Amino acid sequence: MTLLALTCKKEPPVAPPLTSEQDTTSHNFTWTQYTFGGSGGSSSFKDVAIINDSDVWAIGTIYAIDNTMYNAAHWDGKEWGLKRISLNLYNSDCTVAGSYFGGMVSVFAFKDGNVIMTDGGDIVQWNGLSYSHLPCSNSVRTGAITKFWGISANDFYAVGATGTVLYFSGGAWTKLSSGTTIDLRDVWGNADGSEVWACGYSNDLSQSILLQYNGSLWNTIWLQQGTSTPPYEDLVLTQWASDKFLYVGSASGIFLTPLSGNDTTRRVVVLNSVPHLIRGSSNNNIAVATDYKSIWHYNGSTWFEETPDELLKPLYSIAVSGNTIAAVGFDATGLNWMGEISIGRRN
Repeated sequence: MTLLALTCKKEPPVAPPLTSEQDTTSHNFTWTQYTFGGSGGSSSFKDVAIINDSDVWAIGTIYAIDNTMYNAAHWDGKEWGLKRISLNLYNSDCTVAGSYFGGMVSVFAFKDGNVIMTDGGDIVQWNGLSYSHLPCSNSVRTGAITKFWGISANDFYAVGATGTVLYFSGGAWTKLSSGTTIDLRDVWGNADGSEVWACGYSNDLSQSILLQYNGSLWNTIWLQQGTSTPPYEDLVLTQWASDKFLYVGSASGIFLTPLSGNDTTRRVVVLNSVPHLIRGSSNNNIAVATDYKSIWHYNGSTWFEETPDELLKPLYSIAVSGNTIAAVGFDATGLNWMGEISIGRRN
């Protein structure tokens, strides 16, 4: 593991405020990079979740120097430890046929500290003491899972390929009709779960969609088919909701839609690259992970482009909690990719 620390003290650019009600927070973060990998193959982290400053999970595919493959890393407040989490292989009737150590693609942390993670099929739960496997979703799942969002480990949604939307409650899965076969890449809901949004795009980049769930039906609220379509103009890749706004990240920038009133959707910032994920902890603490190692931060008044590492290293995911930002991706500057985690702590 290699380590690099630096401090970013750039002056934030001037940008129009979203609302005069919001207090501002500092853009001044100190960034630390942690890299993992070896000679056994290319490594990368695909997702990250923050429980608190001493409890952070990053998942992906990581080849250590001894060529052992790991699929998670955990921060305990002092150091990162690589993990080999066993995943179950299922046959057609969902009985356990064996186990393996495969790469993970998504992780989600609930407010009570429970964590769920997946390779796209099997879902592993960590309760702070031990791992367990959730019931198999093969009978209702049509595509690989890509993202989670929910209230608790017994009340959450999973979205995935070919329009897959699943709901887990009472220890069982329910398949929900999304009305689309477009691959869904992200999902997020409001605090009480009364509204949930999902978005995605097709592999050939010809279609993109934004869905909203009202508690009974998933409705298409925006659909792009091959041409620039207002208000998001281009492929929608991610979204995040606060108590007041829905933030949508497309290839044309970040857009804001008020969740009440008559205000219309508008673009609030044009990014220098494509956003992969947008997350926040409040209306004045939002971050966006993009291609080419760029992290954009919104403090309630301005958007500011953080550059924790000047090299071009794509980011896949980001998490925000209070004064901490965690972003993950890979470093492709060597023969074998290195998985990289960037931690920003507000000064």
